[in-house]
Amino acid sequence: FKYLLEGYDKAWTEAGTRRVAYYTNLPRGRQYRFRVIACNNDGIWNEMGATVMLYLQPFFWETWWFYGMCVMLVAGSGVGAFRWRVRQLHDRAEALRQIVAERTQDLQSANKEISRQMEIQTEQAREIEITNMALHEQNTIIEQQREQSNRLLLNVLPSVIAERMKTGETRIAEHFANVTVLFADVVGFTKLSANVNAQELVELLDALFSALDALAEKHGLEKIKTIGDAYMVVCGVPVPMDDHCERVARFALAMQSSLDAVRLQWVMEGKELGTHPVQMRVGIHTGEAVAGVIGTQKFSYDLWGDTVNTASRMESHGEAGKVHVTTEVVRRLSLVSSHSSLGVHETNEHEPMTNPPMTRSK
Repeated sequence: FKYLLEGYDKAWTEAGTRRVAYYTNLPRGRQYRFRVIACNNDGIWNEMGATVMLYLQPFFWETWWFYGMCVMLVAGSGVGAFRWRVRQLHDRAEALRQIVAERTQDLQSANKEISRQMEIQTEQAREIEITNMALHEQNTIIEQQREQSNRLLLNVLPSVIAERMKTGETRIAEHFANVTVLFADVVGFTKLSANVNAQELVELLDALFSALDALAEKHGLEKIKTIGDAYMVVCGVPVPMDDHCERVARFALAMQSSLDAVRLQWVMEGKELGTHPVQMRVGIHTGEAVAGVIGTQKFSYDLWGDTVNTASRMESHGEAGKVHVTTEVVRRLSLVSSHSSLGVHETNEHEPMTNPPMTRSK
């Protein structure tokens, strides 16, 4: 945050995270405007910021109502003195009547002053109401910005992890005994990129990965990250699932259909991909892993462990349009009663696959 009190500060304060500003010895009876601007995680400042108008009231002995009270006190003292003099000086009745007339005029002046002070207080009440309305609008804007920040956080982190971080957790690291990791990348991406310009290449990757994101959400998988043309998802973190391996297997078998739909849409829009088919190489492994949040400026929820490394090797040694799995994946799927809809072939779980890969059964 940065803040500036217009009418007092000469420049913006240094950026910081402090949410409270202190000012002492401000001249009273003046109006100030307090401005605050904020910076997001990308270093972009909100130049509009938030603004609050402030009016520092003078001390009570500098106010009109205090003067009015003094006048009333003097008037009251005068009336008392007048009555005392009436009792003591009967022979000065005419003089006393003159004094009463004078004091009556003073009282009328005091009443006028009181009425004027009441009008001032009424005007101040209206100003306070306007200020409260402005504060309500600012609070609404701040709430909208908070909701936008929450949405951005949910785009970076799983919802469960995001909620934990919003409650104050700063270091999140957990061990999961049963997770399934999938790696995939576009086959021949270098040749494919040579057939399209930079704009079309980014649009293609966006379409591919958006389709995979929707498919991952459908199967209850958690997208971890994309690196270049590579795509990584996991099931079983941050919420453990008993059928994590089956979910990933079905996701893998449905990937090519999603890719075919993207390619068809691309062609229907008149865009050229050349003769290179859009295919992906996929590798899957299941086992234990460690998951957690790293980074301070840009958060990242990631996985580590032999399970991740093995899944990556399955993908890198795979074939285009095929899904390569390990023996542990085969063992897990064989325990599922509906595994007959999946055709799986074993491979050593720590070595590249040499047997036929997993395919969709006819």
